[in-house]
Amino acid sequence: MSAHFSLTWLLALTLAAAIGTLARYAVGLLFERGFQATFPYATLTVNLCGSFLLGAVYGAWNADSLPAQTAYMALGAFTTFSTFNVEMLRLLQNGLRTRAMVYCLSSYGGGLLLAVCTYSLFVF
Repeated sequence: MSAHFSLTWLLALTLAAAIGTLARYAVGLLFERGFQATFPYATLTVNLCGSFLLGAVYGAWNADSLPAQTAYMALGAFTTFSTFNVEMLRLLQNGLRTRAMVYCLSSYGGGLLLAVCTYSLFVF
């Protein structure tokens, strides 16, 4: 990936990151009531949706293009690996090993499957 330092790129990437962050916050609010106490549905949802969309972006655009870079920035701000890790730790600390395993497998396995499927739509 090559670096671009124009003001247009900087503004586009900043706006994309802001949009991704706000979208992540909105999904968190949707799942806030009751669901999060037993399973981290909000983080799973954003990570699976982000994987689905990143697969499409990766298949559809040249990685160095402005549309691809802005999509990567927005989806990078939307998805959240660090929160995933903290929530995995919380499940394990609370003795919820089965939920932790389901969460881990559905996040990684589901994310990879969705990314490959949407990527394949554009490449094959």
